Amino acid sequence: MKRRDLLCHLPAWLAAAPALAQAPAGQKLLVMLSPFPLTPNAETVMRQELARLGWREGDNLRLELRHADNRPERLDTLARELVALKPAAALAFTSTAARALMRQSTNVPMVVAFTFDPVAEGLAASLRRPGGQVTGLSIQHQDIRPKTYELARQVAPAARRLAGMFDRRLIPEAQFEAVFAVVRRIAQQVGLEYVPFPVRDAGEIEAALRSLTPARDFVLGLNGDELMYANFATTAALARTLRLPSFSQHQMYARVFGGLFSYGPDMDAMWQRAVGMAAEVLRGQPVGEMPFEQPTRIGLTLNRTTADAIGLVLPRDLLLRADEVIG
Repeated sequence: MKRRDLLCHLPAWLAAAPALAQAPAGQKLLVMLSPFPLTPNAETVMRQELARLGWREGDNLRLELRHADNRPERLDTLARELVALKPAAALAFTSTAARALMRQSTNVPMVVAFTFDPVAEGLAASLRRPGGQVTGLSIQHQDIRPKTYELARQVAPAARRLAGMFDRRLIPEAQFEAVFAVVRRIAQQVGLEYVPFPVRDAGEIEAALRSLTPARDFVLGLNGDELMYANFATTAALARTLRLPSFSQHQMYARVFGGLFSYGPDMDAMWQRAVGMAAEVLRGQPVGEMPFEQPTRIGLTLNRTTADAIGLVLPRDLLLRADEVIG
């Protein structure tokens, strides 16, 4: 059975736990930082994988976990707390968390579980040989973007325009046009006009969606960044109300939050592998020599319940090809 609901709330006692003293002799301290909470299941996967690899809490391992509760401005404070504990290694859930840790220390070795392009984001010199204090996994969404747009065209054949929604703060002004020139070309290849819809906070999302009229002309693509993820549930619900087909490369968008479809890497497998890489770092493997890895499993999830709600009939061949069909 697939592990589900990767990201949600940590137990309150753990989220609120104060920083403890440095790890006693014989233990290695692993710290974990995330912009948003983890589900109890994700914690369980982390602890079980560490134990399987020989790292047992209370024996040779101590864990300290912090999350910013979807408030990125808190990351630096939390990173400072974790670095002050002098950890042997750090596990960052996203590149934003990794950069917060890097701002507090240049020598804590760390693994980042989910990053789009670690070279462009300044985390590594190259994927093959990072050369610094960070290694981990790279989603490389741009590699699967052509297939994602092709699927969007298939599930919403009446649409003429693809509205791409993302956190505007992620792309420097000087790079904006160059980035989207590439995206526009990919969309044109499947007969769609790409229209960027940048937002800077959650308050801008509803107005942006309501501006997509008539809805039948659009298919909505949501980036997998932290702002979008934090608002997946409300965005998917509003898209259904507006009868607007929507998708993301983040598998949870269709599986959990009710988006029409998702096409992307197995995030559960990526998380488990990131934990495994952190275990290697605890054993002394130099992170600068550990290549960034990319996902090997890409899956299609279709939400038939959402398709029915917005008046779409999913193509039979796609239903047969899908890795997962909801409803």
